[in-house]
Amino acid sequence: MSKKNNPGTDLRSPVPWGFVLFASVLALLEPVVRLGCVHPDETFQAIEPAFERAFGRGFLAWEWKVGLRNEVVVSLLAQIFRSAHSIGVRDPQIMRLFIHFPLFLLTIAVLRAVYLMTARRLAWRDASEGTRDVEWAKYSVLALGVWLIFVFFQTRHLSETWSTSFLILGFDAVDPLRTGEPGVSPLRLRRYLLAGLYFGLAEVTRYTTAVLLGPAFLGILLGVGTRGLAEISFRGRGARTGAAAIGFLVPVAVLGVVDARTWGVRIPGLWAGGAFHSLISYVDVNFVRGVASSWFGTNPWYYYLPRLHIAAPLLGVWQAILWVKNQKQQQPSNARASVFGASMRYHLPLICSAVYMLVLLKTPHKEARFLYPSLVLITVVMLPETIVFVRNIPQRSFGFGAKILLAAGAVFWAIPAFLPGPYTPEHRDTFRFLLHAGREGRGALILGTPIEATGGYSMLGADLPLCASSVKIEENCVESAIQDRRVSAVYLFDRVHDRFEKRLSCAGFREDGREDEGGIWHRVPSVEPFMHRDCK
Repeated sequence: MSKKNNPGTDLRSPVPWGFVLFASVLALLEPVVRLGCVHPDETFQAIEPAFERAFGRGFLAWEWKVGLRNEVVVSLLAQIFRSAHSIGVRDPQIMRLFIHFPLFLLTIAVLRAVYLMTARRLAWRDASEGTRDVEWAKYSVLALGVWLIFVFFQTRHLSETWSTSFLILGFDAVDPLRTGEPGVSPLRLRRYLLAGLYFGLAEVTRYTTAVLLGPAFLGILLGVGTRGLAEISFRGRGARTGAAAIGFLVPVAVLGVVDARTWGVRIPGLWAGGAFHSLISYVDVNFVRGVASSWFGTNPWYYYLPRLHIAAPLLGVWQAILWVKNQKQQQPSNARASVFGASMRYHLPLICSAVYMLVLLKTPHKEARFLYPSLVLITVVMLPETIVFVRNIPQRSFGFGAKILLAAGAVFWAIPAFLPGPYTPEHRDTFRFLLHAGREGRGALILGTPIEATGGYSMLGADLPLCASSVKIEENCVESAIQDRRVSAVYLFDRVHDRFEKRLSCAGFREDGREDEGGIWHRVPSVEPFMHRDCK
C-alpha cells in the first residue's frame, strides 16, 4: 500500500491477534469463572432449555411451552451439551466453558471487525495528511475488549449478545471505506450478500432487532454513509439492497423450517403452530396484546437515562471538542477529525441506534439490557476519532486538560467493575452453591429466592433433585426436600431464616457454612429427624 492511502481502497493491515485473543479470552472466562447472570434470560431462555433438550431435565419457562422462542440457538447449545457429555465432561463449570465457546469465536470475529473498521478510518484521515499510522487502531480492540459492559455481556447467552455481534459483522461488511470498487461489482455484491446473512442471523437470534434493521436496509438503498447519492446510480444501490435482502432471507427461511418442525406444518397463524410460529407469537404477546407490559411492568421514558453508561456520552463530548478545535484551525473538510470526518462516513449504525433508542423510549416495558446494542454500536463508531484524539494529545494545545479528560474517561470506563448496577452480574452466591452441591453429589434446596435467581439444573446436574422457591411454593419445596433423602444441601437466605430454621433442624440438617446472603445447611446422615412433638 502506498504511503498516501487511497480512502476507497480496501485496507490490508495485519490484525493484532494478540490484542484480539486477550480481549476475547477475558470475555470468555468472565461467565465461567465469575458465574452469576446479567439477566435471568441468560439461563432460562437459553442454557436451561438447551440442558433440558440434551438431558431431559431442566427448567422450561412458559415461553418455551407456548412457542414464544425459537430453537436455533438452543439446538446448538443442546448439541454442545451432548458432545461434552460424550467425552466425559461432567463438571458444570467445565460444561459452561464448552457452551460459551461459540460466543468466544463470535467475539474474536467482532473484535477483528472493530479493528479493521478503526484502521480504515485512521488510514482515510491520515491519507490527506501524507501520513500512514494505523498502528493505533489496535487500541480500539483493547478499549472495547476490556470495557466492563462488553466483558459482562459478550459471551453470555442473551439474545442481545448474539444479535449485536452479528450486527457489527454486518455493518463491517457494508463499510463504505472497505473498497473502492464500482458499486455493482461482483465482489461488492458478495459483501452485501454476506452483510444480509449477518443481519438475518441478528434477526433470528433477537426479533426486536428488526427495529435496527429497518433503517439499515433503507440506508443501504439510499446510499447512506457513502460518498454521496451520486456515487452510484439508483440501479446500483438497488442491486446492493437486493443482495443484502437475499442474504437476510436465508436465516429467516431456516427459522421458518425450524419452527415448522417444532410446532407442526400447519399454515401459520396466531398460536396456530407451523412456520414462523415463534415470531408470530412473539409479536402477538409483546406488541399486539402487550403481555410483557402487563406482567413485568412499565416505566417512564426517562428510565433509561441513568442507565446509559457514561462512556458513550463521553465519546460524544470528545467528538464535539474535536469539531470545535478543527473549526478554529480551519482545516480542509476532508482532513477534519470530527463528527463530519471519517467516522461519519460510517454513520449508518448511528442512525440505526438513534431510531432504536427512540423506540425503546416509547416502549412501555423497559429493561437495561435492551440498551446493549446501542451502547456497543455507538462506541464502535466513535472509537476511531477518539483514538486520533488520544494519539495526538502531546501535539495539541489541550495539554493538562486533555490528560484530565482522558483519565476521567478511563475511570468512567471501569465504573461497572466497582459499583453495583444494571449491567453487573448478579446471584453469584446461588450459582456457587449449586456448583458445589453438584460436585458433592447433593440434591439442593434454595429457600428465600425464586428459581429465576439460580443457575438451574445446568449448574447442579441432571441426575440430582433441585427445588428453588418463591414465597408461593416454599412449603412444597421444604416438604419434598425433607422426604427426598437425596436432597442434602440447603441454602437458607437470612430473610426467611426464622421461618424454616426449626423445620430444617428437626429434619436432620445442620448449618455449616455461609454464602453472601444466608447459611448453607447440610443433612447429617447420622442424625435422624427428631420425632417429639416440638418438631412436628
